Amino acid sequence: MDLWKALRIARQRRWEFLAATLVALVLLGLTADRSVVPTVYTSTAKVLLTPPSQAEAGEATQGAGLKVWFADQSLLRELILSQELMGRVASRLGLADEGVLLREQIKLKPVSENRGQVTLLAISVTAENGEESQKQTRALVEEFITYVEELSAREFASTRQFLEDLVAEARTNLDKTETAILKWQEDHEALSVEQALAALADRENQLEAQKNEIQQQVAGLRSELAQLEDFSSGRSSTPPWAVLGQERSGLANLQQDVSQQRLKLAELHEVFTEESQQIREQTRRLGIVETVYNRELAATVRSFVEEKQAALGKALAALKTVDGGLADVRKKRDVGDQRLQLARLQRQLAMYEENYNALMTQLYKARVAEQGSRRSGAISVLEAPGQGQPTLVVERPSSARRLLIGFPFCLIFGFTVVLLLDYLSSSMRIRPRVEETLNLPILGSIPRLPDDLAEEWEELKKTAVRELVAVGAGSRPDNGNGRSNGNGRSNGNGRSNGNGRSHSTNRVN
Repeated sequence: MDLWKALRIARQRRWEFLAATLVALVLLGLTADRSVVPTVYTSTAKVLLTPPSQAEAGEATQGAGLKVWFADQSLLRELILSQELMGRVASRLGLADEGVLLREQIKLKPVSENRGQVTLLAISVTAENGEESQKQTRALVEEFITYVEELSAREFASTRQFLEDLVAEARTNLDKTETAILKWQEDHEALSVEQALAALADRENQLEAQKNEIQQQVAGLRSELAQLEDFSSGRSSTPPWAVLGQERSGLANLQQDVSQQRLKLAELHEVFTEESQQIREQTRRLGIVETVYNRELAATVRSFVEEKQAALGKALAALKTVDGGLADVRKKRDVGDQRLQLARLQRQLAMYEENYNALMTQLYKARVAEQGSRRSGAISVLEAPGQGQPTLVVERPSSARRLLIGFPFCLIFGFTVVLLLDYLSSSMRIRPRVEETLNLPILGSIPRLPDDLAEEWEELKKTAVRELVAVGAGSRPDNGNGRSNGNGRSNGNGRSNGNGRSHSTNRVN
């Protein structure tokens, strides 16, 4: 299809062309303002990876790469994007996804390399705003430096931790021994064995004297109690006046009354007989006085018995206590055990102190070595992360400018729509067929000619048909069907076969 034909189609379908162009312009004007591209901010920090001095000195034998292991580019990328480091950064920033989204926003760019070892690295983090980008970049760099230092010093850290455990154990044993010595000194109330033995001897003498005194008291109480019990049970008729000495004044009046009544009865016996009234009356009075006296005497004896029994019980309890104290003192007085126990505690204390001092020396050396390993392959921040800068700025042109720029494309769109409609109209047009009209069987079909040959044939056919119609108006055809053979076979139904064997279904009325 040439340009002139396309223009002719556009002229024939000018209304469709204008409608498609206007629709494209309207859509361009409506959708242009809604296309929004988000702006992101990126903050960058530059980290300098400097090899340690021992690596430079031993480069000829071991190689610097063995010392600066974290400077390898691929290993460095895996180290920074590792799950453990991302988890630390996410925990510090308070991210809920454990750094999954942060890992996608990190960009690493080696700025300088030396024999495969990265010496200067640019670390960038992208975020929605500049402050957040700077914050995330700073946290990532600081955690990266700390993580590398921990990895470098992990071996020394294990040794240091082991020594710290041993030091803690030695300190515990030392405290226990010191506590045992202090307890021994408190129990014996002395700082040495000699002082303890002297104190024990004094204590033993005091307890022995106290025991003798209590034993004498117990013996006296038992003797008095025996006299009182003999009188109470009737084995002795003589009252224990030695025991009741302090109460004798209370019973003296009663005893004097009894003596007077007995004396008066004896005098009456000298004058009167036993059957006399005076003798019987005096005997009755004597009985009453003796009954009162005996009752008071028995009550006093009973009270003395109870008192002496209580005093005896207390004395026996005190004696038992003194015996227990003597047993403890004699047990502590064992010089061999005391000297052995204190000497053993003192030896343990000296041994634990020596062990503790040695472990503290080793722990100090381990801490120095660990700190030195942390400085091995030092990482320094050459350029701190600054305020995040926008990495994509969208400049939105005006509506008139957008329409002016898009107008040619809208014309092309309208022209394409017109050509497509023409193609669909020509390819999908259904033409009446002679065979179907006359109910004739179809023996075969002739393939379609190319478009240019078909157009030339249509022009030639129209000319031939007009001539044939003009001739048919003057005279009748040879046969009834109006069939004529020439270069192209023509019949009255408008069918014609030419050199190209083209089949046309145009009907001539």
